[in-house]
This record gives sequence, structure tokens and C-alpha cells, in this order.
Amino acid sequence: MWGNKSKKSILNSTSNIATIHSSDVDQDGRKDLLYANNGQLSILLNLGEEVFQEVLVDNSETGITTI
Repeated sequence: MWGNKSKKSILNSTSNIATIHSSDVDQDGRKDLLYANNGQLSILLNLGEEVFQEVLVDNSETGITTI
């Protein structure tokens, strides 16, 4: 998880971000972030209080892998 408590950067200058979008993916009322990086779709779930949890979407299979 990332956010204001850990001060860890989610995206850095070496990221090859093609696009970024915000949407309420898990329908909890908070905007989550979706981005494509080197052909891999990633989702940052907004847990509240500026804390996000990264979820990677496995493009080779149906399903979501949490890291």
C-alpha cells in the first residue's frame, strides 16, 4: 500500500506510463487510478486517507492478482 503514511512514490520517472485514468473501480465511492505501464494494466485502489493499494491485472488469464 502506498500513501501519505509511507511516503513511497507510486510512479517514478522510469515508469513508461502510456495513459492514466481515474474511476471508481470497486464502487466504494472513492476514485481509483488505472494506468498502463509497458503493456501491463495496473489499478491503484483508493483505500481512503490518501492510501492506495496496487492491483495488477493479468493479461494472460482472466482475473486479478494483488501484489
